[in-house]
Amino acid sequence: DKINQFKTFSEIPPKEKWKFKKRPSADQWTQLKESPLYKGGNTLRPYQLEGLNWLLFSWHNNRNCILADEMGLGKTIQSLTFVNAVWEYGIRGPFLIIAPLSTIPNWQREFEGWTEMNVIVYHGSQQSKSMIQEYEFYYKNEKGEP
Repeated sequence: DKINQFKTFSEIPPKEKWKFKKRPSADQWTQLKESPLYKGGNTLRPYQLEGLNWLLFSWHNNRNCILADEMGLGKTIQSLTFVNAVWEYGIRGPFLIIAPLSTIPNWQREFEGWTEMNVIVYHGSQQSKSMIQEYEFYYKNEKGEP
């Protein structure tokens, strides 16, 4: 499975997928009535779907927002499904998730379990972060330029 994952993420997508894509306008937002089907057959609970709709509505309307509820109700899942929706729309990132160090493995595991996105933990020495910037953040053209 890891070999297939490596091959998938090593393939450079067609150039039309590299192009900058603008955020959709407010009138393009449509409420999701049911949960999309995610990797591994995962689906959102109704209250998580409501949170995803709130995040997408706010994004379409160019508004900042925050998820705040009781611990354990799936804010991580709501957040990563939002990032996944933005990615599926065609905005390729990179996306930066800032989280407490102790929760980073959970974020990585959830992204890998719910999405087809390439997840990179940007942490470590300056040398390792420089290597991540060099090889993981952007596709390079024929001249080796980002």
